Amino acid sequence: MEQQSNAPTPKRGKTLGFVIISIVLVAVFGLGMVFSNVVLRNEVVAETYVEVVMEVETVTPVNVITHTTWIHDMDWFFAYPRTECTHWHCWHRENCGDINGWFRNGNWEINRLDNAGNAHVGGIFSGTSNRHSDNGHSITYLINGEYFSFSGYIALAHGSREAQQSYSIHIYADNVRVFSTPTITGGVAPIFFDIDVTGVEQVRIVRNATGSAEIGILSAGFHR
Repeated sequence: MEQQSNAPTPKRGKTLGFVIISIVLVAVFGLGMVFSNVVLRNEVVAETYVEVVMEVETVTPVNVITHTTWIHDMDWFFAYPRTECTHWHCWHRENCGDINGWFRNGNWEINRLDNAGNAHVGGIFSGTSNRHSDNGHSITYLINGEYFSFSGYIALAHGSREAQQSYSIHIYADNVRVFSTPTITGGVAPIFFDIDVTGVEQVRIVRNATGSAEIGILSAGFHR
């Protein structure tokens, strides 16, 4: 009896070879795609990193204060009205130049505290305990574009902390109002302000009042 041969026929051998080659090609193609994706992602990350670095490098630096001129050390440019009843005074040291010759007889000169009991390096104030309201009175300073900010506190004097009338302070930069307090009366805490005065020539401070309590612009300075 003739023995049957197990050797693959030529056709089956060709098919098996084709399958093996196809598997190899698919594997190579898959690895190539993975490698391409890794390279592409690395390129994207690199581009993003460059963009972030460039953005950080082009950020405008924040203004840094290198000098402060305190308002109580400055000469006023104009006061309204120009009469003996202009109740803007300065206090910081002896003979610091009261405005329009008014003597310093108010609450700031007694204890130099605001209505919350805080002490200040100096300031200017308007109003006296026994005079009229000083409504609409103002004082102007010439700063000639030399500063980038004006900051300080606005508060009633310690001796005026029980004031029943209403008061407010308004600040103008070259005749444009840039800051206004809410209504201030007894029980209102000191108010901090920080105003951009970049390029400003004149700063005017106006007091509106229905009474005669003392209100001050305290620890206030122009910064550059």
